[in-house]
Amino acid sequence: MTGICSYLFAARSIEQNALELKQSILNKSVQVMDEHLRHIVVSSFSFMLNETFTQVMKDVGKNKTSHYYQNLSLLQTSFAQLKLVEPLIDTAYLKTPIGDFFSTKDFPNRNNSFDREYGRYVKLQGWNTMWFGSHQSQLFQSRGNVLSLLLKPIVIDNHTYSNVYMVVNMKEEAMRDILTQDLMNNQIQLFLLHKNGNEVIRPRSRNYDFIMEPDFTQQFSRDDAGDFTYRNDQGRTCLLTIRHCR
Repeated sequence: MTGICSYLFAARSIEQNALELKQSILNKSVQVMDEHLRHIVVSSFSFMLNETFTQVMKDVGKNKTSHYYQNLSLLQTSFAQLKLVEPLIDTAYLKTPIGDFFSTKDFPNRNNSFDREYGRYVKLQGWNTMWFGSHQSQLFQSRGNVLSLLLKPIVIDNHTYSNVYMVVNMKEEAMRDILTQDLMNNQIQLFLLHKNGNEVIRPRSRNYDFIMEPDFTQQFSRDDAGDFTYRNDQGRTCLLTIRHCR
């Protein structure tokens, strides 16, 4: 009896220490990720507040398609500065009625790829920014999986920009490195998931397919953060800690 009690006490103590360690790692990772994502949003909006962008928008408002290549050239410096300010940004794409703008070094696809990829989303009401999880961008030639931010320009002096949108892509690999930089061993894995269970970023290992199981999705979609134990379809028991990003 003494041995059993000692074992149970030690097991509970180890589990509690593991939970505290995971919670500490998770809290720090979420804070770092929040800061990076916030800075990407701020940097993108700053791009749309500079004088060059405003000058190009004047031609967009007047539908001056004849100035397209001149404006494309003007925006090259702004695109380069955007990547310097936020190194996590891989590519950026500006959709306008007079033509699409981008860094000419990024090898874009010029076959209505914006409408195919984002056309159904821009029709939604009441949004200014949208995030998209890991996917292969159709806006540029294959560069690996990316996370994407879709934005509308800021309204200034009651001036609105009709049918103008910006997409900013971040490499999934770079975002994953940020998420996992404080992990001390491979026994702890971090997942970044949407509240509906869809993957945003996941570990390189594909040994964690339980995150797509309906029972797990139901647990994950809870509004409260915390810890819970989950047994997957293969009978493996996992100890999970949840923290919601803003």
